[in-house]
Amino acid sequence: MSKKKETPSKEKQNTISTEGQILNLNGFILMPYNLGDSVNPKEKTKFSDKWQTNFYYLLIFAINDAFYQNFINKIIRNYKPIKLERADTGAGLSVDLLDNVLRKIDNSHFCIADLSISNLNVSMEIGYALAKTKPVIQVNQIGLPLKDGEEKKQSVSNFSDLIGRLNYPVGSCAISASSIWGKLCNEFEKHRNSFSSIVPFFEKTSNKLVPFGNKDDRKYFHTFLGAWIKEHTQISDTDIAEFEKHYEENFVRKLYPAVCPVWGKLDPSGTEVEYSSTVFSSREEANFSTIFSNAKRKIRILTTNLQGLVEYLPNIREAQKNKSNFSVEILTLDPESEFVNARGALVGREIAEFRKEMKESLSNFIKTLNLKDTNETLGNKVFIRIYREFPTQITYIVDDYIYFSVVSVNHQSRNNIVFKIEKGRRGAENSFYQHWDTIWARANEPRFSD
Repeated sequence: MSKKKETPSKEKQNTISTEGQILNLNGFILMPYNLGDSVNPKEKTKFSDKWQTNFYYLLIFAINDAFYQNFINKIIRNYKPIKLERADTGAGLSVDLLDNVLRKIDNSHFCIADLSISNLNVSMEIGYALAKTKPVIQVNQIGLPLKDGEEKKQSVSNFSDLIGRLNYPVGSCAISASSIWGKLCNEFEKHRNSFSSIVPFFEKTSNKLVPFGNKDDRKYFHTFLGAWIKEHTQISDTDIAEFEKHYEENFVRKLYPAVCPVWGKLDPSGTEVEYSSTVFSSREEANFSTIFSNAKRKIRILTTNLQGLVEYLPNIREAQKNKSNFSVEILTLDPESEFVNARGALVGREIAEFRKEMKESLSNFIKTLNLKDTNETLGNKVFIRIYREFPTQITYIVDDYIYFSVVSVNHQSRNNIVFKIEKGRRGAENSFYQHWDTIWARANEPRFSD
């Protein structure tokens, strides 16, 4: 007996071509519709019932921005515009909310679950989605102004994860604190009906976006949300750029690593991208004097001891010349950190001498880069921070390449192998950029001494 061929629903037909290829993705968000009694009464103005709707609008853009960044960074092979809905949006709604939820999960390619507060409905919907083998991205709005007692419940629900899946934390409070947030919320409300048919906007805008880090070309948009604000509001370019900075840091980068597992399940061939890596026997062979001198946009240095980089200070200064948007960011181990003892022992150094060397090289960088009185010099941005974390990486990120030095016992990293890796290589975002962002956020400015 021949098996009857199943006909896709009308919603699915809209996303599948005659050849069976996915034209765009349907995502469904499982979320509590308001924060209810969980929010501190003093913050009810910002985090009213409308907050969750605005959070939903942010996710529509952020998941597309994260997906497209994976594409232009060559992590995935194809970009598919994403239509994101929740139970009360879209066509053909039933009076039964649960019926809407189950039908939309059935017709979705993946789901996003908002686990910011404990909610039984969301938990049940996650179970249904997993039973239907739908990939589920679990997000958590960190920093919500919750009432006393609710914060503890939130931490329990977010980190006691029985199904072993990661939560992706997004910084809602950083967005709500933006100077244009009130205006943007009004525009979201004004254009709310357009969000159910926003895929054409993503299609027409996609070739105008630039990758993470390419902040020097205002001919292009940095995010889909920035492009939407520019097209639909009178908000100034300066305010848009400032808002995009917070949005990218707190939403897009947080969701960036969530995209690859989803796309790998939908199209396993889409993540098979080949990259080349170069290996140098030492930092000297890598020729960092030339690498630093020829930097075009940004130099990032993550190291334990700046002494081995003092010789490259003239090259860094050379790269700064005549570049209005050039920046240098340096992270080095705090000479007073308890980990200095361990690292000094690994390389066979006397600890007091090792600490003195670290302090002197840090002071040398501060003086050479004119950081004693200001964090800006020659119109370029130059920042140094010291961290107290266990030093797990020696990494230099110069424009579009990552240079990773091996740390080993009895050898200084400057004499060990150096790997040159393309920044778009699969895993680079997790291994290097997110690591950098985390250490940078926890680090402090150095204590200047006369």
